[in-house]
Amino acid sequence: MAGHTLGKSLLLLWQNPSTAVLHCPQPESKAGVDCEFEGGRSENVSPKVSFIVEKADKGIRVMVKGKPESEELIPLAALKASVNKAAYAYTDKHVGPRERVGNKGGTLGNRLRAAMAGK
Repeated sequence: MAGHTLGKSLLLLWQNPSTAVLHCPQPESKAGVDCEFEGGRSENVSPKVSFIVEKADKGIRVMVKGKPESEELIPLAALKASVNKAAYAYTDKHVGPRERVGNKGGTLGNRLRAAMAGK
């Protein structure tokens, strides 16, 4: 039954790694080290950002979730020229530079492509 308990712990860890604590069935490993994992978000990871993306008549309306002042319409002409340039221009303006916030522009670019495809 020890494997069953470990399986449940791994499932909890997979579902929510930021709060899950994984305890091994035996209190110590063969190396004599306590076998416990406490998940959490590293300090050098940028905060999570969610985008609200919806199709409009003349483009795609984008907003950072929770920041209504960031609402902007990205024209279809800009998206047809380059989805990535439009996405990174938006994230640089409303979220921060790529060096500080990571690949948020790539995430938004994927959402913009999906909206353009009508998904």
